[in-house]
Amino acid sequence: FRITKGVARYTQAFTPTAVEFPTSDGVGSADPNYGSVISLMKFEDNYTDDKGLLTWTGTGTSFNASGKFGKAVEFNSTSDRLDSSTSSLWTWGTNDYTIEMWVYWNSTGAGSYRNLFFTEAGGTEYLQYYIDNSGGGGNFNVYNVTGGPLHSFGVAATIFPYQTWFHLALTRESNALKCFVNGTQKGTAGAITANVDATEGVVGRHISLARGWPGSVDSLRVTKNVARYTGNFTAPTADFIP
Repeated sequence: FRITKGVARYTQAFTPTAVEFPTSDGVGSADPNYGSVISLMKFEDNYTDDKGLLTWTGTGTSFNASGKFGKAVEFNSTSDRLDSSTSSLWTWGTNDYTIEMWVYWNSTGAGSYRNLFFTEAGGTEYLQYYIDNSGGGGNFNVYNVTGGPLHSFGVAATIFPYQTWFHLALTRESNALKCFVNGTQKGTAGAITANVDATEGVVGRHISLARGWPGSVDSLRVTKNVARYTGNFTAPTADFIP
């Protein structure tokens, strides 16, 4: 039984949750790692962060009704972006993390670089997940330190389903970077030694360059200090529960 004040949780038809609601401290059977979540967004016509720790601002972005769960935020591949408020929550050091979202990729040839997720460098070490099409290879990479090194998961066209929604999970487990698509590991980008000292999160575009994502994102969740997935898993079948 749950009563929520000040929030209309459902604004249209939805699929009832099949798991128990979280307890009052945010930790329950719905998500045992909820205490480590720093951001949880559903993009139902707003940029409300259900975790309540960060504030997000959209620039040029719009919402479409064809999300994985309800609506989704859409990017134009050049200028559209979402920026979080500045926070030490993005300073992850050498700890584990999980970045996950539902992604729609609608244009394989849009731009030389297509940034999906970026943490701004408060210092010198950060995270940049993107497709590099500048040389025609189209690899999905993570670039984590000013001046290098570069880690590649492989060719995006063979990793990502095209023009369909897929669940994407990006993890760091100890010093190993992994990429999971619909619950299946698609690549290990090798060892990472970066001491991530970022202070802001950016979705859908490079922090300062016109290198954006050609498509949409739905149901974003960022978990600090936890690698939720260490091997193949069953991708979520419902929206994340705050």
